[in-house]
Formats: sequence, structure tokens, C-alpha cells
Amino acid sequence: MEAQPEAGMVYGRTRYWYSWTGRPEDQHRDSFTELGVLTDTVLKPPVLVPVYLEDESTVPCTSTALMRRDVVVRVGGFEDAFRDLFEDQVMFIKMAVEAPALVQATCWAYYRQHEQSCCSVANRAGYWDAIKPNRPREVFLEWVSRYLSQKGVADPRVWGALNKQLRPYRHPVMHRSVRFLYERVLPLTRRAMVAVRSRVLTAIRHFCRRSEARANS
Repeated sequence: MEAQPEAGMVYGRTRYWYSWTGRPEDQHRDSFTELGVLTDTVLKPPVLVPVYLEDESTVPCTSTALMRRDVVVRVGGFEDAFRDLFEDQVMFIKMAVEAPALVQATCWAYYRQHEQSCCSVANRAGYWDAIKPNRPREVFLEWVSRYLSQKGVADPRVWGALNKQLRPYRHPVMHRSVRFLYERVLPLTRRAMVAVRSRVLTAIRHFCRRSEARANS
């Protein structure tokens, strides 16, 4: 950070560490966080905000981040309303709105994964899900909407990303309809088109063979 005085935050990759258990089934489960941006470059606000919103895996772990104290104080630190889930994402959104960030490609921390973590417990309880719409994420996204409005953020990329993430909550019927279309209808349509194409090609081949046979008779 001394080399990049304009950066209010710097972070690197995190290794999701499953192999610490020593169990054979965990030895190949380790993975690294995504970054989603060019590394070793100072990124000005609010470039990171839509990246975080569109892909939660790009949000850094708190153990890999260094933040300048004056910036943390300026943004007001963590939000008391978020105590178990999304408290880290709230903080990173605030930092990404307020100050430039330096993202590095090197791994800075091992994040031990276990069944009693907050996310694992919430997932088993059906309270939170990494993919499906859920109440904690809705609360987080609505908070982001209010915060961006308060800060006067007008970047269309930011609002486009946020509105896309809010769609399942603000327009659930439309979201379910679109999801049904993509997951159920379109695959059937594609299979039907493949079947039709196969029959048409077969008919064309038969026609060509008959025509060739007549020409040679």
C-alpha cells in the first residue's frame, strides 16, 4: 500500500481450504477465489461494485484484505444490521464505492472450510443458498440500493448489475417465467429442432440416392 498511496484497499486471492481435514475425499476440493478484474492495477470507484454484485465469488475474504483506517472510518465501518451473513459484502461494497482498490493475483490466505461455519449452518437450515433466491441476499441487495442512492452513484453498469440481481425479488413471477423458459422450454425446442434436422437430412439423403439410382439405370 505504500507503493500505491491512492489505494484505500488491497487484496489478493483466497484458497478455500478443505484438505486441512486430511480426509481422502477432501484432498481435491480446494479452490481459489475468482477476482473478475485485471490484477496489479488500481481500480477506481465504482468499478468493483458491479463485479461483486454479479458474482459473489469475486468478493474478497476479509482475511485477505488490507484497508486504510481513514477510509474505513470515513465509510462508517461495518453495518450493525448485518451480524451473521453478508456483513463482509456490505463492507466491501462501501469500500468499493468510496476508494480505489489494488487487486493482486497472489494467494494471501487459506480459508478453512467446515460444516459448522455460518454459511454451512444457514444453508442446511434452508435460510441461505449460494444460488437460489433467499431472504438474506434480498435484504443485502435492498441495502445496496439504498446505499448507492444515498451516495449519489449514477453509473449505469452498477445499477444494471444491481437491478438484474434484484429481479428475482422484485419481479418473482417474471423471473420464474424466464427461468422456466430457459431451463425447460428452450432445451425441448432445441431437441425438437435437432430431431427435425435429422429427419430432413435423412430425407434429403434418401432423395439423392434415389435420384442417383434413376440416373444410373
